[in-house]
Amino acid sequence: MRTRQKRTIVTNKDIRNMIEDNGMKYVLIPNGIFDELYMDEKQFTELDMTVFIFLQFMTVNKITTLNYEEMAKCVGCSTKQLKLVLKGLQEIKGKTNARYYSYEDKVEIVEEMEVSLISEKEHSAYNPKTRKNQKTLHWYTNYIPYYKSNKYEAVPVSFFMVTLEDLDLLTNKQLSRNEFVTYLFFLKAYKYGAADDKQMWWKLSTIAGTLNYKLVETVHNHVEKILNLKINGTPLLEEIRPKNYDLQISKGEEPSSRYIPRYNNSKMVEKKFGKQEVNLLKEKMDLLYEEMSSKVEEVNFENMEVNSIDLEMVF
Repeated sequence: MRTRQKRTIVTNKDIRNMIEDNGMKYVLIPNGIFDELYMDEKQFTELDMTVFIFLQFMTVNKITTLNYEEMAKCVGCSTKQLKLVLKGLQEIKGKTNARYYSYEDKVEIVEEMEVSLISEKEHSAYNPKTRKNQKTLHWYTNYIPYYKSNKYEAVPVSFFMVTLEDLDLLTNKQLSRNEFVTYLFFLKAYKYGAADDKQMWWKLSTIAGTLNYKLVETVHNHVEKILNLKINGTPLLEEIRPKNYDLQISKGEEPSSRYIPRYNNSKMVEKKFGKQEVNLLKEKMDLLYEEMSSKVEEVNFENMEVNSIDLEMVF
């Protein structure tokens, strides 16, 4: 009689190794996840955000065999909470103009459409250890950034990048779920490709209002913690204060600062996403210039025709 083999539980470390082996150590998240979903506190929560980002990593790395318990441990919630979130993410919709095919690692640009953030699918695979087909549920993400075409490929626009090392901050409990979402806000707010002195000034009260916190002190605590963390010696976040920072405080005014995500931005530079967007903008300007030049040539040609008719009338 064959004894039943117990399924080996996959740990956070196992999942990280899978991602390392597959090689997709980052995901691109639409800005709309903040602008259109998270701003509505009744529709989208911090847990929704973290589960969605985790599933994005699972999608691009083609990891389809995790069960509820394993996923719940990774994102730091109960299986009951996870099931509710997964159901909710299938009902929440967002807009995109792109479709991702994970097994081909290909993005197709389509007409703008409204999609469910995630979809559920039953996966069946033969397990040699049990000598049976094993059926599991898996979830893949539909909500991806907008894409635009340049001369060579589709390039993403209106997005922020989350690296595997960023995700480690959550799964290794260096940041709480709320702190992690505050960190993600700085990734989303940062203008990739722009110099430090071109970044936006932020008041802590503005950030608190954006993230639906009633107490500014809560966000202040998050920011202070993030400012003191590093990945491989590189700060997660750097604060740049204006020269009149202390003067503003002494005048009873709330000061503003610029917040630069140093580690994440260094990875964006490696991937050259910011450069692609700049090149795409340049191509747009070149195309516009060509169209304008073409119209000028048409006008000049019409003037030549008029002058020719005038000459015919004279002679």
